[in-house]
Amino acid sequence: MTAIIERFFNPAYGWLNIAETLAGSTEQYATGVPASAGDVSPLSYVQSTGVKTVDFAAAFNGDNLSYSITTNPDATNITINSVTGIVSIDTGATGLIASQTLTITASNQLGSATASTTISVTAADEVGPSLTGTTVNGATDTATVNSNEAGVMYWMVDANLTRTAAQVEAGGGEASGSFSVAASTTTNQAADLTSSADGDYSLHLMEKDAAGNQSNVASSRFTLTK
Repeated sequence: MTAIIERFFNPAYGWLNIAETLAGSTEQYATGVPASAGDVSPLSYVQSTGVKTVDFAAAFNGDNLSYSITTNPDATNITINSVTGIVSIDTGATGLIASQTLTITASNQLGSATASTTISVTAADEVGPSLTGTTVNGATDTATVNSNEAGVMYWMVDANLTRTAAQVEAGGGEASGSFSVAASTTTNQAADLTSSADGDYSLHLMEKDAAGNQSNVASSRFTLTK
């Protein structure tokens, strides 16, 4: 539409209009002051595990909001989409972050509000579990092994003195299998050797943790008698 702002008479040209054309205006106006819906749960990531995203828009109530990071432990690698409120954390580029504050501000024409959380980026787990103290009782088909970490325990019984971690995980031999183990607990697992002949065997154990790291292979010799 056209809105006439001023009209005046010029003897040479007659009546003149000074006008402003307003067409397709997309400007939006807020109807309420922004408010925080509550702080966000702590964020914890492992370094070099990709770009993580968090929707901070859900932490606010209000309309026509724009978002910014006002407290940022790594402004280069932790960024926000000002329209959507999506925060992106590049864990492959950030340094280690030890529980630092991350604050988001949501603003409109009527005011602003903030929501905060803590963010941690820890070093990737590159160390496998450690197995110690392996003993075997051939008369009862039972074994004992100590581990310092939770994970999945793979085991295999055969006549070989040693086996690699890959071989133990693949299984085979006289008997083999796997079971979950928790940290600082005792787990019982049966090994069925009823079809195996009496003789000398080895029990090979290998544990894999949640990060995929393999432990040493703990092998223990025993004599099977039935």
